[in-house]
Amino acid sequence: MKFQDKLKQLRTEKDLTQEELAKEICVSRTLITKYETGVTQPTKENLQAIAVFFKVEAVDLIDDDDTAIAKSKTSIILEAIASGFIAIINLLFIVIAWSPIIPKKGYMYPPGGGEPDWIELYKTDVVTATLDMGNPIGIITFISCIVNILLTIGIVFKIVPEKYNKVKITNYILFALNIILVALTFIIAVLNIDTKPNL
Repeated sequence: MKFQDKLKQLRTEKDLTQEELAKEICVSRTLITKYETGVTQPTKENLQAIAVFFKVEAVDLIDDDDTAIAKSKTSIILEAIASGFIAIINLLFIVIAWSPIIPKKGYMYPPGGGEPDWIELYKTDVVTATLDMGNPIGIITFISCIVNILLTIGIVFKIVPEKYNKVKITNYILFALNIILVALTFIIAVLNIDTKPNL
């Protein structure tokens, strides 16, 4: 069975007009007509939106053709790899952000008196190091990473199917922003290591 027939069958089974279906997946009615008449094939994003809306797998919607199925399966695998990568990178930052890896230096007076020495007193975590400087970037990055992980979970489990594409795009944009935030957080924390206060 071809995609156009499968789409029409699913739509009529749900007793939806082309207009109603178009509204649900955020496309024009004209595009639904083109899909159902075989004039055009859906983009990967629209195919996924249709699959999520009808609660079916995207591979089940495409033409019963080995090449098309293989391409769609590859797309699903790549999306799963991307989601896993995003989650792992964010989790890695969260673990490192709260690990004591940043040396905290201070003045230590020698037992017999004299001039204090500037030495490492203990190690602190990245978030605390930035907060000690009065800079909230560490905690902002931490919260942003948590949100990124939650969005990734939402994508994998299709928690908000009607907004799947928007959530996916938001997740990718937030991940790019997180990479910048993580880099800035570490730079700020490391720059603070040798900042000596006035005695």
